[in-house]
Amino acid sequence: MTAFLDYLNRYSNLIVGMATMVLVAVTWRYVRLTKQLVDTNRDQLADLRKHHAATDLRERRYLASVAGRIVRCLEELPVGPRDNPDPKVRGAMLWSEEDVQDVEITSAGLQSDLAGKAANASRSALWLLAQIKRVRAVDPRQGYDWNRFPWDEWTQNLATALGGLRAVCEGCGHVVGPAGR
Repeated sequence: MTAFLDYLNRYSNLIVGMATMVLVAVTWRYVRLTKQLVDTNRDQLADLRKHHAATDLRERRYLASVAGRIVRCLEELPVGPRDNPDPKVRGAMLWSEEDVQDVEITSAGLQSDLAGKAANASRSALWLLAQIKRVRAVDPRQGYDWNRFPWDEWTQNLATALGGLRAVCEGCGHVVGPAGR
């Protein structure tokens, strides 16, 4: 046993040197593997960012398309009782409740102020849609009693819907319709 200890003592520097070389080689291997992992993660993150940007662009285009379609429909509507309401309301192209829901849901990913405007515009667009359906439910030969129509609410909801939906379109990079209405 003492011969073995003498042997270890005599070659201790060599043994420590060899152990150090093994540790350096193992550490170098781990460094290379870690670098490969980091590079792979960076590549995956870059791909994910590209995919996210493409998806975001598609969603914004879709949102601008739906919001723009509703704006064009709203622009056909009368702004007041002297704006020839009966033919305009009965002849206007309508949007659907699904369109309004799409705007509200899709706009949730925008900045909070735009999402708030979209939510307000959605409520107003649904209110307007309900009023239009109420008018259209009356036989045109009988005529709708426009003196009992809620013009103040109509004007306010029309302005809210147009303003909010135009803001959504602009937030998506698309300008729709005249801003003066």
